[in-house]
Amino acid sequence: LLARLRALARGPRLGLLLTLGLASALALLCAPFVTDDAFITLRYARHLAEGEGLRWNPGEGPVEGYSNLLQVLLAALALLLLTACAGGETSTNGSSATSSTGSADAVSGSTSSSSGAPSSTTSATATSTSSTGESTGETGEGAGGRCYPYMPECPRGEKCSAWASDGGKVPNANKCVPIDPDPKEAGEPCVAEEGVTGIDDCDAGLFCWHPYDDLAGYCVEFCTGSYRFPQCPDNKTCFIGAAGTWDLCRPLCDPLDPDACAPGESCILRYGDAFICMWTAFDGADGEPCDVSQQCSAGTFCADATTLANCPWDRCCTSYCDLDAPNTCPQKDLGAECVPYFDPPLPGKETLGFCGAPP
Repeated sequence: LLARLRALARGPRLGLLLTLGLASALALLCAPFVTDDAFITLRYARHLAEGEGLRWNPGEGPVEGYSNLLQVLLAALALLLLTACAGGETSTNGSSATSSTGSADAVSGSTSSSSGAPSSTTSATATSTSSTGESTGETGEGAGGRCYPYMPECPRGEKCSAWASDGGKVPNANKCVPIDPDPKEAGEPCVAEEGVTGIDDCDAGLFCWHPYDDLAGYCVEFCTGSYRFPQCPDNKTCFIGAAGTWDLCRPLCDPLDPDACAPGESCILRYGDAFICMWTAFDGADGEPCDVSQQCSAGTFCADATTLANCPWDRCCTSYCDLDAPNTCPQKDLGAECVPYFDPPLPGKETLGFCGAPP
């Protein structure tokens, strides 16, 4: 027995056992306070480890890459402490996430470009409904078990969907909901239940993407792969929604093509040089005030007043334009010119401009 204990202490297995033991003890102590954030953190850690091919085989000992797996478990444990035990009740809004091509606010889904383009803002709130409804609560009537979109494990006849656990207008959590008896496929028209409950008539792996003030839309795919490496079909990219709970595949688009997006959508910069089709919440014309680009009409976006020729507010809608075409800016009589959107120009977008103040 002593020999076995000494062998165990010398090997890496002891670290894993201690880690798992501590995690189990903390789970018992913090169970009343575990939030969606902590739940997603642990599920993501498991998903990341399994995605890298890391396993623990009790009969053969740790597989190659064990140290990476232990790091993942330790990171998950630390994050669990922060999200579950730090202060009793915690927010389910999550923290901010960043990418090399832009920054994303995990609470609102808003982004700002860091590629030299004029500052424009997009918000995930434009895809939620205008009706607030009442939250049923995670354990209340109509609320299913929690789930993780990249690794859905819902009972038969249910799917992992995104919903607003706080009764708000933007999804901030995930749960299993019933699949409609006659589910719609990707691209087909759909209807969502009032109140951002996550219930719609789309099939598993799909979400009813609908405008801000309407419950009718069409089914779009949840991103697949993993949170770290999201995947989408060709000519689409993964739109990271609020708190990472509704990462959806959105089509790439050309802002100079008036027919690039479906009716009610606008081509908006999302990541670096990637433009995607997003619902528009309002129909702001060139020169009108805005906070986010979804408040502007198709063919325009929300830009800082400092880049525009005539904007008496902090931000205004302004039009895209072609640098090789004549000046067609709606406010050209007020000094607006077609100026480069990207500085320096990016490959494939050398002629993309916007109606702004002359240099």
